Amino acid sequence: MKDKNAFIILSSVIALVVLISVFTLPHLRIESSSDVFLSKHDPEVIAERSMEKMFKDSGTILVVLESKDTLLSTSIITAVRKVESKIKKLPGVSRVDSFVDAAKYRISLLGGIKVKNEPYLSGPPDEWKKLLSDKLYVNNLIDETGKVGSLTVTLNNKANTSLLKSLRNILKSLPLKCYITGGLAADEELYNSIWLLSLFYPPGLFFIVWLIYFLRLRDPLLSLLPLIVSLLASALSYSFAVFLNIHLNVLTATTALFVIVIGSAYSLHLINRYVQLLAIYPKEEAVKISFKEEKRPLILSALTTMIGFASFAFIPSKAFREMSMLLSFGIFMCLILTLVLIPAFLKVKKTKIRKTMGLRLNLRFNYKINVIFIIIVSIIVVLSPIIIRRINVNSDNFGYFKKNSSIRKATYISNKYFGWTLPLYLMIEKKGMFLNSDQVVVRQLEDKIRSVKGVSNVISAVDIAEHFDIPLGILQIFGSKEIGQFIHRDTMRLLIKTPVTDAKGTFQIVKRIKEFLKGYDYHFKFVGPGLILYNMNSRVINAQIQSILMAFIMIFLLLLAIFRKPLESLIAILPIALTVLFQFIFMGIAKINLEISTSIVAGILMGLSIDYSIHIINWHSLSKKAAVDAVSEVGPVILTNALSLAAGFSTLFFAPMLLYARIAYLLVTGMICGAFFTLLFIPFLISKVKKQP
Repeated sequence: MKDKNAFIILSSVIALVVLISVFTLPHLRIESSSDVFLSKHDPEVIAERSMEKMFKDSGTILVVLESKDTLLSTSIITAVRKVESKIKKLPGVSRVDSFVDAAKYRISLLGGIKVKNEPYLSGPPDEWKKLLSDKLYVNNLIDETGKVGSLTVTLNNKANTSLLKSLRNILKSLPLKCYITGGLAADEELYNSIWLLSLFYPPGLFFIVWLIYFLRLRDPLLSLLPLIVSLLASALSYSFAVFLNIHLNVLTATTALFVIVIGSAYSLHLINRYVQLLAIYPKEEAVKISFKEEKRPLILSALTTMIGFASFAFIPSKAFREMSMLLSFGIFMCLILTLVLIPAFLKVKKTKIRKTMGLRLNLRFNYKINVIFIIIVSIIVVLSPIIIRRINVNSDNFGYFKKNSSIRKATYISNKYFGWTLPLYLMIEKKGMFLNSDQVVVRQLEDKIRSVKGVSNVISAVDIAEHFDIPLGILQIFGSKEIGQFIHRDTMRLLIKTPVTDAKGTFQIVKRIKEFLKGYDYHFKFVGPGLILYNMNSRVINAQIQSILMAFIMIFLLLLAIFRKPLESLIAILPIALTVLFQFIFMGIAKINLEISTSIVAGILMGLSIDYSIHIINWHSLSKKAAVDAVSEVGPVILTNALSLAAGFSTLFFAPMLLYARIAYLLVTGMICGAFFTLLFIPFLISKVKKQP
């Protein structure tokens, strides 16, 4: 009868989860834009949105065209014109500028004052090469050899990553090598990586973790059960995302991976204890005792892990808050499903009695080795500030991708021939329209900016006015079409071209330019994705300090409430403090930047490594035996868990984005350190405090 009830519970819960998943998961959506990290209250974001509204554009796509011989041939010019015409018709495109549009401008007095243009490539072929001596266009729309040109596609607010698919289909008709780069292209790469991470990596992760669990439990079905439970919890997490209208982004896409790797450990602990007790007690009794012994540490482990994830909520970014909610919900569901499904399954399944467990990994140190390791760790801790100071707080939208990725190759080509990839604008505001006197001042300012380290060129309405000897005032009134992308009423924007794409490098360029802006009678404002990224990094890092401290306090108070022993609670959080510290040491050694993606690692490690401390202290409390004996009893399952976590996270080394590979490196080294510090310090310190042998 009891077996029948257990079977009903088991099948009912699984059927309910599957039913919820079937109805909700098809509605899950992906958000690949980096805007998910932004706060609408950021001054840099407000400035960018204001500029986009004023000039009616929303970013650029840079298409680099490369020919073996020359672009200045009839067939290629005709083909590029056709392509340009098609691109202009795409939804999300506001304008296209290319070398085939290069023209000379002049003032016409016939029928009133007009600014007329004379395209270089509309005359006889013998005249075409004159374009290569025009400084306004060379290295802006075409290189000096005439073999490399560009299409600068200006976007409006309707643009999305689907535009790039249409763009590539159009470009296929060209007999040229085509490279596409820009912010939207980076978003597309993110989109593809999110799909890969969500759909293809979990199966590989699933098998690796199962294999390690099998080596420990030596039962294929029992080894599979923790993964099934965590998979059901992952599905519920994504269903929860649909319910809250949360889209998958570069952070929330990792939900399934983290829930599977972390949550499966709860079932492992319970099953491992059951198999041990089965050699002593009947099945029913073994299930009851294992549930009773493991319930408290499992609940405590889940709560502390949720606290670690909850620390992301302190970071002022919607993406981090959403990740915090999904992971905390996933871990909570893992706990509930573990406590409900595992006992029910164990009652139904016939399990072979084993006197010994498989994969008996252990780390039990004698007194001398303990002291030696503690001295070594202490020395590293003392020297850690020297290493941690080497950590660079910086990020790069293109640095997230591997060097052989198409986006990195396109960025290299763009920087090589045209000196820029992402736009950096200097907005100049004044009262009234810009006059000829302003033209002189802005020209001097441009010359100074060009001399700044990291700046390859500056383009503005002044360059067009001076190059064709048309006064800026006249051009502003009668040539608004030609300079509309640079001047809007009382605002002029300068496009500062730079190959620098990282946040810190962009900030340094702006800082150098600001040094000589104080003497001008204008209002200046810088706008660009690099500046938004820099400000976002600063906010994330400041918030991380607060989140780590709050997480430590909350975990300590939770341990104190459960164990009611202040000293043991302090000892329990020592390994997680060292684990977090060593994470920053590894970052300094590996030269990994501290930025948006790597800032989540500390919270994850805190939530995971505290589990080991909880299980050792709980076993010591229940058994009343010496703390050092806990290593023999609980150590093997801790090491199995740490190994499965490290192996599971190591699948991210093969992810298409360096962003995930860096997180994997920190998590793998962090989990190994967490297990090592727990087995090294906790038994040793408790035995010394209680004066046990």
